[in-house]
Formats: sequence, structure tokens, C-alpha cells
Amino acid sequence: MMINNLVYLIFAAVIIIVAIIFWYEKKRKEELKKSAGRIGFSFSPKKDTDLPSTLVNMKLFTLGHSHKADNIIKGELNRIEWTVFDYKYTLGYGKHRSTYIQTVAFAQPRDINLPKFSLGPESFFHCVQTAYCISLDTT
Repeated sequence: MMINNLVYLIFAAVIIIVAIIFWYEKKRKEELKKSAGRIGFSFSPKKDTDLPSTLVNMKLFTLGHSHKADNIIKGELNRIEWTVFDYKYTLGYGKHRSTYIQTVAFAQPRDINLPKFSLGPESFFHCVQTAYCISLDTT
């Protein structure tokens, strides 16, 4: 009898956790839509809608498989086109699969000639490069 009660309790806990996650995602989408509207930007909760074609060649978008973008906010502010979205991709397969989710902000200035650059997390090799003043730039 105790085992049956424990199974029901675990099942109920899982249902509650899933419901909280869905509620949180719904609330987050509503807040993103409100925030986008306040600054005059558009919001689309749909996946993969109208992302800039220049993103395809960026390193982040060549990693892994099962690429998805959603919660897309777009607009122009101070002659800069902004695209902000949640991006999800998967590395590996089966038991060795890891899924990564992050928010990406892409700014494309109008009529401004800036050199191409990208920002990303610093790794161990960045520290080594800086410590030894080694230039690994191949361009």
C-alpha cells in the first residue's frame, strides 16, 4: 500500500512540475510581447520565422543539429535593426545528447561601416592567447 501511495505522489509531483514549466513559459511569452510592444518592436512566439539571412554563417548556427529559434523580437532603434530570440540546438545523439538554449541578440546597423566581429564566452585558449600575446587571427 505504501508503494502505491509513493507512486501516486511521484506522479502528482511530475504533473505539478510540468504544469509549472508550461505556466512559466506562457507567462514569459506574455512579458516578452509586452516588452516588445512598449519599445515599438514586433514579437512572434512562432519558431524560425523571418530571421536575418546573415545569421546562417555565424559559428553558433553551424553547431550541432535540431536548430530552433522562437520568441523572436524585431525592430529598429536609432538606425539599428535588432533581432532578439531564443535559440536552441543539440549536440550529440542518443544518451550522449546535450541540448543548449540561449538568448541571442543580433544588431545590424544601417549605413555604418563597422568591421565584422562576434562576442562569445571566453575559453581557456583565450586566456593562453592573451597571456602570451599570441595572435591567432587568420583573416
